[in-house]
Amino acid sequence: MLFRSERAVTILASTRARMMATILPDTQREMARILPDLTAGRYRFPRLDDRFQLEVYDGRKRAWVRRSLFSGGTQDQFSLALRLGFAIAALPRELGTAPGFLFLDEPLSSFDRERTRALVDLLRDPAGLIGTHFRQVFLISHSQAFDPGLFTYQIQMEDGGIARTNLPSATSSAIPERRPTIGPN
Repeated sequence: MLFRSERAVTILASTRARMMATILPDTQREMARILPDLTAGRYRFPRLDDRFQLEVYDGRKRAWVRRSLFSGGTQDQFSLALRLGFAIAALPRELGTAPGFLFLDEPLSSFDRERTRALVDLLRDPAGLIGTHFRQVFLISHSQAFDPGLFTYQIQMEDGGIARTNLPSATSSAIPERRPTIGPN
């Protein structure tokens, strides 16, 4: 029994090492592409260690600074950049296997107007980093710091139900009709 446990530990350690050798550098690279957009160019060159502890280069201080030394809003920007970078780095590389959507639930809760605008711009650019990897972006937000009209479709919820939406209806010609199929798909 002990032999199986030791072998399992060895397998897990080697799997972790392989993943860290591939995912960590890719995550850091993708995060480096996102971070300047989210922080108005102030923070660049994120460095992650093998426990995903983060430090960034602060252009104003001209020094490397650990994530824990920043305000809550700035830390949230770093966390979002890290999550987005990891999501892109972890995407399958084979053509046609990547998911077509990104789902963000309340990423703006601690963002000021400038930070909110930066994220909305990043999400809306179809030729940008997010747009090239995800065809659809779902953003759930209570924030009043941006115009929801910037997004193609909106659903406004109140009391657990849909209060307003501009989604096409099921009978609209904007949605292709789905024809029933016979037999296995």
